[in-house]
Amino acid sequence: MSGASSFIRYLQEKHGFKQVRKFYPGNTMDFHEFFVGEREYGEKLFIKVDRHGTGSIKREGEILQLPSLQKSCYFPDLICLGVWNEMSYVVIDFLEGIPLKEILLKKSLKSKLPVQKILKQLTEIGLILNKEGIVHRDIRPGNIITQWDKGGRFKQLVLIDFAFSVGINKFRELPVLVDKSMLKSLGTKRYKPDLGTWDNFYSIKKIAIRLDENYGKKYPNEEKLINRNVGKLVYVHK
Repeated sequence: MSGASSFIRYLQEKHGFKQVRKFYPGNTMDFHEFFVGEREYGEKLFIKVDRHGTGSIKREGEILQLPSLQKSCYFPDLICLGVWNEMSYVVIDFLEGIPLKEILLKKSLKSKLPVQKILKQLTEIGLILNKEGIVHRDIRPGNIITQWDKGGRFKQLVLIDFAFSVGINKFRELPVLVDKSMLKSLGTKRYKPDLGTWDNFYSIKKIAIRLDENYGKKYPNEEKLINRNVGKLVYVHK
C-alpha cells in the first residue's frame, strides 16, 4: 500500500495507537493489507485495510458490529471501523491462539483437542450466523483460531475473516466478486458444496470429519444437530 507511513501516522494521531507496523503481505486475493499495533496500555491490535476500495473491509466491520456477534466470544472484538483516504479499515483485538489448521496437521496437538467441546462451539457459531442470515463463505480450519489458557487447556474457538461474507437479506454480493473466476479461491473447495455455493453448516460438518472421522458414532447428539442445519442457509452465486 502506497502511503503506509502516512496511514501509520494517522492511526497514531487519530486513535492514539502505538508501535504500529506492517504485519505481513496481503492475502492470496491481494485485496487487503495488515498492520499490528498497541493501545495505550499495551493491548495488541490487528488492523486490516481495504487497499483497493472493494468494500470488503467495510463489510467485515458491519458484520462484526451485529449485536449477536458482539455479544459472543466466538468472533473478533471490533474496536473501530474507519476510513482513511477512501480506504476502509477495521481495528480488532489481536487474537492470541493457534489456527485449527496447524493443530490438525500435527498428531501430537490434535490428540489434545476436546472434540466434543469443539463440535458444540462450531455448532453455536453456525447457529448465530444462520440466525443473522450471514453466510461466511470461508469457514475452514485456517480461519478458526483456537485459544488456550495458561495451563494449556482449551478455552474456545474464534472465527475470523468476514470480509467476503454475504447475507441472505442484507450484505449483498460485493461488485468485485461478480466474476465467477474470483470465487474459485473463496472458500476452499473441500469445505463448500460447489464452486458458487456456500453453506455454513456444510463447512462445519466437513471440519467435524477432519476432527474425527467417527465423530458421528462418538458424539451422536452433536452430529444430529449439525446434520439438521446443513442446507438450512445456503447462498448460491448467480
